[in-house]
Amino acid sequence: MELVTGVNGWAMIPVVMAGAAYAYVLYARNSRLPFSARLKALLFALRMTAVSLIAFLLLSPHLVLRKKIVEKPLILIAQDNSASITAHNGPPEVNGQPLNLFLAGKLAKTADVQLLTFGAEVKEDGEVNFLEQKTDLSELLLTTRNTYFNRNVGALVLLTDGVHNSGIQPEITAASYPFPVYCLALGDTNQYPDLSISDVRYNRLVYHEDNFPVEVSIQALNADGQRLTVELLHESKTLAHEEVTVHGNRFAATKQFRINSSASGRIRITAKVSELPGERLVQNNRQSFFVDVVNQKQRILFYAAAPHPDLGALKAMLNDHYELEQLFASEPLPKAKNFDLIVLHNLPSVGGNLSQLTQLLKEHPEAALLFINGIGTDFVAFNNLQSGLKVFSGDKQQWAEAVPVVNAHFSLFQAENEWQNQASSWPAVDVPLAEVQTSPGFHAFLNQKVNGIQTNNPMIGFMPDAEKPTGYFLGNGFWKWRLADYRQNGNHENFGALVQKTIQLLLVRKDHRRLRIFHEPVVMLNEYVKFRAEVYNQSMMKVNDHELKIRLTHIADGTEYQYVFNQAEDGYSLNAGRLPEGEYRYRAEIQLGEETLLEEGSLLVERSSLENMNLTADHGLLKRIAAATGGKFFEKGQEQQLIESLKENPAITSTATYPKVYDLLINLPWLLVLILGLLAMEWLLRKANGAY
Repeated sequence: MELVTGVNGWAMIPVVMAGAAYAYVLYARNSRLPFSARLKALLFALRMTAVSLIAFLLLSPHLVLRKKIVEKPLILIAQDNSASITAHNGPPEVNGQPLNLFLAGKLAKTADVQLLTFGAEVKEDGEVNFLEQKTDLSELLLTTRNTYFNRNVGALVLLTDGVHNSGIQPEITAASYPFPVYCLALGDTNQYPDLSISDVRYNRLVYHEDNFPVEVSIQALNADGQRLTVELLHESKTLAHEEVTVHGNRFAATKQFRINSSASGRIRITAKVSELPGERLVQNNRQSFFVDVVNQKQRILFYAAAPHPDLGALKAMLNDHYELEQLFASEPLPKAKNFDLIVLHNLPSVGGNLSQLTQLLKEHPEAALLFINGIGTDFVAFNNLQSGLKVFSGDKQQWAEAVPVVNAHFSLFQAENEWQNQASSWPAVDVPLAEVQTSPGFHAFLNQKVNGIQTNNPMIGFMPDAEKPTGYFLGNGFWKWRLADYRQNGNHENFGALVQKTIQLLLVRKDHRRLRIFHEPVVMLNEYVKFRAEVYNQSMMKVNDHELKIRLTHIADGTEYQYVFNQAEDGYSLNAGRLPEGEYRYRAEIQLGEETLLEEGSLLVERSSLENMNLTADHGLLKRIAAATGGKFFEKGQEQQLIESLKENPAITSTATYPKVYDLLINLPWLLVLILGLLAMEWLLRKANGAY
């Protein structure tokens, strides 16, 4: 036990002096009191002590105690809530009771129990409905490790089939997991004959009447000798098909098709493989995707000081989607050609022909611009040529290596999650060591991280609302990002998405709609359907002080869902929650004074194929996780053995801690009794001796 105050020990002097002064005025200076000297001294001491205690309490003294806290062991029971659990059998139960609740009831007497569910994410006390379309075991291990850090966790009981289709390999996380994992294996390890579409590769943007490629990868298990058909369908019409003969019990093949984009707008195409006789799982025999068909290719001019691999990396990502032309500064300007976007690489350059560049820009006043400023750029001329970004590098240019960092506040387009996670590991590019100034309205997408220090200098940014949309890349050597993307993922999708979204942002035409609704065209089942909206008055100023409503209609059954948007800081937002599978049409409406603004569109809620790609339980994975964490493995039907193993584990026990507890001294009742006792004794002595 310890007594502490917020002041040093010298503060006790005025405390005691206050009590003494009060008692002195009351007794020592009052000669008319009919008390003996001994009685006066006693009364003086009683009053001084009581007043000093009261004054001491004004300093807010605390009593420090060691309090014993006993914490029962905590057992986490995590139920796999994904669709694969019930694909072959019903929900896991014991004596008609859900498996996780049965285990919780048996363990509740000896431990605290926390129920968890997991699929793509982890939830405490979540609803068990087996509708999740992804299974991420690594996310479960990471979340529980961080959430229950420094808790007396005895074990994690994992109820799953081991089918893992999202996130990193769980064995990696299990290697450093702090709690033992007891795995109760669910699912069916038998391999049944099955056909599935494992992947579809296609161009998301194609042009009217173009023949564009589609690659369909298929897998076949235990179907040796079977003949099957792979086809592409649009509105029940077969666009292309091919016969395939399966060889072996584990067969995989990729078929390439070229189909014609005769329709316009966003079209839905379905890749389908025929079913085997008696095939148990047919949901993975088809996969839908969407293609945007536009009527005319936009034209892009690459105007460069000299050849450079950065130009090749850009053109490789844009060749299929735009009409491209390349021109060097030493060549004459093209005649009678209109370009939608001009990419200026290292221009204006040191010692270059600035007048020819100026002439090019005058001849294309409506073309968007993309400046790529690398080594050799004349930053003085660059600063005079535009107003969005100014670079002051001094008389002698110096360069440093920088890695990209995504600006969390960027909102002109949504960065792919995979790209954000991997961008920091991509190779560094050369950036100028210079003072960088941006104009109001500049949006930085990537910032520079130099020598491990994140800066506010942009690497990629945009001026979308300038007289002509303008983009900026301040760096040299991003061709290495394309190679790094392929090395990490086996494709160029992340780098391609970065390039495509950059170009699409610059080429987007001015939107004059006063009510604008933004959403993902395809949402996976069990994911949230989210909308964002912007409303403009007649002066095209953004407003958000009126009620915005939206009605969604399920096309197949006519069910309607009505919502009201939330008023956000810069517009409107809506989370419509999870919607049943199917295609929806929506109608948004807002009343501004006497006029009504309307916007209509459609979206698709589609069942993900991840949980249907592989339904064979992976009990080997669960055994490896249990072994890596010091846990144990049990099969369905061994629930009682699991319970006994947990109860008999000597490491799963209560723990006692003795933390310091700070309690205000004024909260102690005996102290109040002491002060009242001193004052009462003083009053009784005074009354007994003829005074009050």
